[in-house]
Parts: sequence; structure tokens; C-alpha cells
Amino acid sequence: MPVDHDRLFKELLTTFFREFMELFFPAAHTLIDYTNIKFLTQEVITDITAGDKHYVDILAEVKIKGEDGCVLVHIEPQAYRQADFARRMFIRCCPSLSLPMTAR
Repeated sequence: MPVDHDRLFKELLTTFFREFMELFFPAAHTLIDYTNIKFLTQEVITDITAGDKHYVDILAEVKIKGEDGCVLVHIEPQAYRQADFARRMFIRCCPSLSLPMTAR
């Protein structure tokens, strides 16, 4: 029976989210209020222009210390190097910003 590495990794990151942020994103870690973290499971990002649906691996809704609003932390683990990964994540998360613009 194969091991579901993706599920195990997601479980590790959600269990040790605070430690993950502290180790890899220390500046952001100091701003987050860890008393109220909500993991949004199986969130779908839809690219309306292409008709694509993508599932987010880990999406955490966190509060910033001393602020009323919230911030979404999107974690997309990947086991291999991909040249256009940053572009793909930008397009997936900000599809309206990646549309071609025309001058009027």
C-alpha cells in the first residue's frame, strides 16, 4: 500500500503551522496572532477565463496582532523543482492581475 505523502505533509504543516512560520518566515511569524487560526480545507480557486479549477493545498486564515482583519497564508508544497512555479502560483492566486492589458 503506497504512503500518501501529500496528506502526511499537509497534516504536519497544519499541526506545526506556528513552528513552520517561525522557521521559514520569521518576520511574518512575529506579526501573526496564533490564538485564532482557521484552516480552510479544499478551497477552490477558479480561473474564469480558462475555465480551470485548482484546489489549494493549505490555506490558513490568520489574524495579525492588533488588527481587525485577517490574512490568508497559502502554502503549496512541491516535491520537485518547476521553472514556472512562481508564475503558476501568481496566476492561480491573482488571475485578474495576470490578464493581458490593452491600452485605450
